Amino acid sequence: GAMPGAMPGAMPGAMPGAMPPPAPYPPQTAPAAKATAVPPQPLPVPPLTIEVLSTLQPMQQKQLLGERLYHLIQRYRPDLAGKLTGMILELGNSEILDLIHSEHKLLDKIQQAVTILQKNE
Repeated sequence: GAMPGAMPGAMPGAMPGAMPPPAPYPPQTAPAAKATAVPPQPLPVPPLTIEVLSTLQPMQQKQLLGERLYHLIQRYRPDLAGKLTGMILELGNSEILDLIHSEHKLLDKIQQAVTILQKNE
């Protein structure tokens, strides 16, 4: 009797040449994905200005301001950074920008916000 192992076609795993190469994804997905992916933020952050903000949707504006504020506030009050950022984001964008660009104004604002938080506790 013939042994099943003797037939070359019986074991597809035995011949690496017969295996299809790892699924080639359709080429059109690569550029599309790159276009929509957010480029990694270069470390020297471009200055945040009203002009930059005005090109964004209101939600994006607040998100950008919030991220920037959060990093600054975290240096002083890491314990309250989230709360304080939320409170300061209630202000107008130009006032928030002012705080981002002027550290002592920001410190004043943090101090005020902390005072309010402590009164409400």
